[in-house]
Amino acid sequence: MNKQFETQLRLLLAQCNGYSLSDIGGATLMNRVDTKFIVHADLVPQIIHTLKADFKVLDINGDRCFEYENTYYDTGDYLFYNKHHQGKLNRHKVRVRRYVNSNTQFLEVKYKNNKKRTDKKRIEISDNYDTSLASYRQFLAQAGIDPSLQLHPSQQCRYKRVALTCGQQADRLTIDFNVHTNLLADPASSESPLGNVAIVELKQSKINRDSPVFTFMRNHGVRPASISKYCMGFLQASQLYHPIKFNRFKKIAHRVAKIQNTRGLTL
Repeated sequence: MNKQFETQLRLLLAQCNGYSLSDIGGATLMNRVDTKFIVHADLVPQIIHTLKADFKVLDINGDRCFEYENTYYDTGDYLFYNKHHQGKLNRHKVRVRRYVNSNTQFLEVKYKNNKKRTDKKRIEISDNYDTSLASYRQFLAQAGIDPSLQLHPSQQCRYKRVALTCGQQADRLTIDFNVHTNLLADPASSESPLGNVAIVELKQSKINRDSPVFTFMRNHGVRPASISKYCMGFLQASQLYHPIKFNRFKKIAHRVAKIQNTRGLTL
């Protein structure tokens, strides 16, 4: 995404009503239902303009666009990735998420159950945290991670995010763009950007397809998409990476590629 896009986005966000983290208190939807959409970045300003009457944008010290860095952890044989590839529910994702703007970071465990609900647990960790995660085994065990698993950093993902909330329904909406990934376990892999693709994620306490977000997406012919930045990172970064299977992600990869190569196209 170019600087002109970010400038336009920031000007539009300045016109929206803002909210702070203290406004939502503990209502952070750690247990929720997620619905994702993938769109061309050209559609993002229209999404925000259309929804600004229903949603407020997160504002922290005057900043409304935030930079994130995720370091994902997996086993040597990529247990977490393979469970996702196999379509298994009751699966976990382990990551360290760094909020670049505030220079804070959390160790997080996401769990998706067989009812497709996402439960997230996290603890704040220091800058010089133990990258082996050995110091956090108790937290990981309490979050459902088998203590016998040997986890290592497998991938890093950097992106920018706009976060919005709807007060009446307590819905959350995140829009991620400028997504870049690189594999940490493969020295031969290179950084792979998702280009002009934006990932829009609606988080709800229970699914409501009459929400303004669903209505907007239907009106613009955008269907929900099952997409994971972690899984796409492997597919984008190294299609020849031998331990990784990609077959079940080819359809979503095709949709992403069409958006990358077509101005203004939404799928």
